[in-house]
Amino acid sequence: MLVDGGGIPAFGRQTRSQLDIGEDVVAPYLWDRGIRSLDVWCSRMPRRPHWRPSPLVDDFQPQGIVDRRHPRQPHLADAVRQGRRNGVKVVPMHFPRRFAFGGAEIEVLAPPPDYVPTDIPRNNDSLALRVG
Repeated sequence: MLVDGGGIPAFGRQTRSQLDIGEDVVAPYLWDRGIRSLDVWCSRMPRRPHWRPSPLVDDFQPQGIVDRRHPRQPHLADAVRQGRRNGVKVVPMHFPRRFAFGGAEIEVLAPPPDYVPTDIPRNNDSLALRVG
């Protein structure tokens, strides 16, 4: 399971870096270690710095995508559509949910099922997981 794995770092600056963490850092790291596919890809936060999945979805063909979209973030919907075009199972996540994965027990702590996001994505929109 790859959590996050993308984005364009801004660190509060007005002009953003041209570095794309997913394409320029995560993908080469995975390739260097012989990883050619992902079981599951998910993002904790529905904010642009964490979401730039195109290279990861296209290059690593995950079998599943954890769908934690913010309704005001169309680029997140694009990632999910891209995965579905590739035949990827898209799984929505919210509390309360527990499941086993790769020998670990994963518990979804947030967001609650009745959570309504604001117009601007915030940390409270984040997917929080406990892995044990």
